[in-house]
Amino acid sequence: MNDLDPRIASLSPAKRALLERKLRESTERMSTDTGQRPQHWSSLIPVQTAGAKVPFFWIHGDSTNFLLPAALGPDQPVYGLEHQSLDGRPARYTEVEAIANYYLDQLRAVRPRGPYSVGGYCFGAIIAFEMAQQLKRDGEHVSLIFLLDPPGAQPENATARIPPPLGKEAHRHLRQLARLGSRQKMRYIGRRVNAYVRNKTTWIRKKVAKQRWRYSLWAGRLLPVSLRSPYILDVYGQATRSYKPQPYSGHIVLFKAQLGSYRPELNWLQLARGPIEVHEYPCDHMALREEPLVRHWAALLKESLDRVQKSVDEESRNPDR
Repeated sequence: MNDLDPRIASLSPAKRALLERKLRESTERMSTDTGQRPQHWSSLIPVQTAGAKVPFFWIHGDSTNFLLPAALGPDQPVYGLEHQSLDGRPARYTEVEAIANYYLDQLRAVRPRGPYSVGGYCFGAIIAFEMAQQLKRDGEHVSLIFLLDPPGAQPENATARIPPPLGKEAHRHLRQLARLGSRQKMRYIGRRVNAYVRNKTTWIRKKVAKQRWRYSLWAGRLLPVSLRSPYILDVYGQATRSYKPQPYSGHIVLFKAQLGSYRPELNWLQLARGPIEVHEYPCDHMALREEPLVRHWAALLKESLDRVQKSVDEESRNPDR
């Protein structure tokens, strides 16, 4: 540690981990053409290790990893578990149960015994749910699962997705154009045409990307950086479709970004056999990774973690109760 540049040594563990990832990613870009493989890395990120509270293990939090410490306080340990294939290698684990088990191996390296608090965002919420199931089957105590907008939601008003008639849309655009000057009209038309083309060619771009990553994997090469995210999202999509979640009896806190119900195969409300808190906040799914929404749901998470810690403290003071 003493050999580190003072500017690096002064960084928080979370920011230092991010810097290390960036450096490794740069190295991988240079090694992709030569076919060299980087050393295997751990998915575990020590976001904030200080504090004596029960650690919180946060699955696929992405950029929120580096926002949570400020929201949860300096005495709340936080560990992130990030995606496979960020190193360019194919995913070693492609089923929900196997991914959860892989993450549990890394979790236990930090905390061999419970109680445990876990949570996840999007597909990471499914993994957190399955991790809790496996921990409970192993006889461990799981104090909390925090599910941040897990897959499975369907809109409250399904007709909202039906596009309006073409004539009505054209009339709306003409009214908008009538209010604009010449340059503004060109920008308006350009943006709409670009959005239309991108929307109509999305499936083509996805198909091309899939063929490219399949070729990279077949050739034994590292996945190009631009293909790693679409590749792992495809893995997650297949894993979600084949996963059959079982009822869970522990404490769940669920934060939904969309009003409405869940599809039958991923109905988290019906899977809950124990206490469940549901918070609905109509917003964009991706916006949950950014401020000010992080502060909103992180405040709920902090309340839950504080209750967990209070219960743990009371139990340690009265072990025979």
